Amino acid sequence: MRYAPLRERRNIRRVDYKKASGGGTTALWQVFFEFQDGPRISQSFSDSKYGGKEAALAWAMRFRNAMEQEFAAAELVYGHTGRIRTEAAGISRSRCKRGEKTWPYWQATWPGIDGRAINRKFYDRKWGGREAAKQKAQAARRDGVEHYRAIREGRLLRREVYPSSAYGAANGRAPYALFMPPENPDVRVWRYMDFTKLVSVLQHRGLYFPTVAELHDPFEGSFAQGNQQLRPLVYRHLPNKPELSAGELIQKLRSRVAASCWHMNEQESAGMWKLYAKSNEAVCIQSTFRKLREGLGEAVRVGTVRYVDYETEWIPESNPLAPFLYKRKSFEFEREVRALTPLTDLDVALKRDNGSDLDLGHGYWHELDLVSLIERIYVAPDAPDWFADLVQGVTKRYGYDTLSVVKSSLADSPLY
Repeated sequence: MRYAPLRERRNIRRVDYKKASGGGTTALWQVFFEFQDGPRISQSFSDSKYGGKEAALAWAMRFRNAMEQEFAAAELVYGHTGRIRTEAAGISRSRCKRGEKTWPYWQATWPGIDGRAINRKFYDRKWGGREAAKQKAQAARRDGVEHYRAIREGRLLRREVYPSSAYGAANGRAPYALFMPPENPDVRVWRYMDFTKLVSVLQHRGLYFPTVAELHDPFEGSFAQGNQQLRPLVYRHLPNKPELSAGELIQKLRSRVAASCWHMNEQESAGMWKLYAKSNEAVCIQSTFRKLREGLGEAVRVGTVRYVDYETEWIPESNPLAPFLYKRKSFEFEREVRALTPLTDLDVALKRDNGSDLDLGHGYWHELDLVSLIERIYVAPDAPDWFADLVQGVTKRYGYDTLSVVKSSLADSPLY
């Protein structure tokens, strides 16, 4: 299934005309979105107000991008046509004329994850008559709707269902979900740590999820300058403006959301060893995105981090977890996959009058099947030989005899 790349000016149109009364001209860019079950969104950016034709277009595109990000964060299906469909028409009766013959059929319609309807025809002559074709169309629609819901709810990996060419960042398509899987769901993911943390993982039989506040990065969860500039326009059209200010929102969330951070790469990273290994007595747990997501269960959401320009771009505000999936472009080298889970009911915690300023403090240990999760444990490239033996012995001591412990390939000797 193929889709054309998104146009740069998608959902934007130019309006240029002279007023009939002779009182001047209208020159503007109009951003528009159409919903099947909701009001039409329209926002104009006039040349005179926004500094000329090109500057007005730049503002229109920023606004359009911000709205698309909000649709993704709210997990609404958004397609390049600007329409959101939560349901489709169902089945309908029609006929196709070929030469002198007419072939009646039933058409089944259901929603596609890109916002466009999917249609299939069931001809009477092929499926054994009118009633048999109708039953087949009804069954196809039921399966299609269930398939669509499974994707929306995260029970299926979207990129396994639809080719990467349909949704890749290269063609500029807006994200259609907040927790985006990588292009290859079986890509390797890595967790670099010191030896004591590995022992804790084996002892607790799981992964530690620190709160975002424990990550010691003041920018974690922060909103962008683009948010301050675009809020008056975005919230003119969206009804879900938070009760709290951005600052209040993040201060509460940082101690109420826990995260596990992984590096995504097919190979080891020398830079990550240097950045996260405090000494030569360090290790790295290697798994895959698929195993991580499936091992953590439904209570934890897993997706790739987006790296954006905080000066101009919008960080979604409609989903409390969204700010923790965005980072500054200067951190793109991390290629991070992040698992997130709230430690409390965020809808209650973010109420202004909930009467609770409780700091939940520390994270928690998430128990899971380490044998199914871990493919290999790598030992730091500059670690002494006895350290590799120690790591192997400790894994066996905790009952993980089958875990593979290997020396980093970065320690291999060069060939001349």
